[in-house]
Amino acid sequence: MLDEQSKKDLGRGSFGAVRLAVDAQTGLEYAVKEFSKKRLKRKFGNVLGGGGNEGNEDALHLIRNEVAIMKKVQHSNIVKLYEVLDVEGEDSLYMVMEFCRGGRIETGIEDHELIRRYFRQLIIGIDYLHQNEIIHHDIKPDNILLSSDRKQIKIVDFGISALFESSHQSQPQQPRLIGSPAFLSPELLTGKSSGGTESDIWAMGVTLYCMVEGKLPFGEKGEALDLYHQIQEEA
Repeated sequence: MLDEQSKKDLGRGSFGAVRLAVDAQTGLEYAVKEFSKKRLKRKFGNVLGGGGNEGNEDALHLIRNEVAIMKKVQHSNIVKLYEVLDVEGEDSLYMVMEFCRGGRIETGIEDHELIRRYFRQLIIGIDYLHQNEIIHHDIKPDNILLSSDRKQIKIVDFGISALFESSHQSQPQQPRLIGSPAFLSPELLTGKSSGGTESDIWAMGVTLYCMVEGKLPFGEKGEALDLYHQIQEEA
C-alpha cells in the first residue's frame, strides 16, 4: 500500500502533478504521477477549440498514450513505470514510477567529462526510443533526471510522445507543433518538418548547450512568437 507524501511535491509533468510516495510495507520510494480526468477533459477540450464533444471523448488519449509507451520501453536510461492505478468511479488516475533521488540534471555544469557522460547516455536513451519507433517530443533538462548516485540519467515525461506507424517511418502522420518552445527546431517552426525523430535530435543539441552554458541558446524565456522568430533567424 502506497502512502503518498503530499507535502513532497516532485514537480509537474505535461498533464499531471508528480509526488513522492512510500510503500508502507517495504519502505520503498516511488514517484507517483496523478491526473484529474475531469480537469484533463476540460483542458484538452479547450486546446481543441472550445470543449467540443470530440475533445471530451479523446481527453484521456494522452494518458493512455503515455502509459502505452512507458509499458513498451525497458532501458536503464528511461524511467520505469511499475503500475497504473485507475479506480472505477474516482476522478484521479495514478502512474507509479521509479523515483529518481538525484533530481533534475543541472545546467551550466563545469565538469565537461561529466557533461560527456550524461550526454552520451542521453544519446543512447533517445536512440533506443527511436529504434522502438517512439519520438519523445519534449527533450529538455527538466525532463532528464538523475539516479541516487547521480551517475545515470533517466529520461522522463512521455505525455506528448508519439509512436511511428512503421519501422520505415520517422515522421508522425500529421505535423505536430508540440513541445517546449525554446527546444523546437527551425524546420518544425517553418513547416519543413512534421516533427519526426530529427526534432528530438535538435532538442538534444539545445539541451547540451544548456548543460554547458547554463542558459538557452536563443535567449531567455519570453513570448513564444518572438522566440520562434529568433530560432528561425539565428539557427
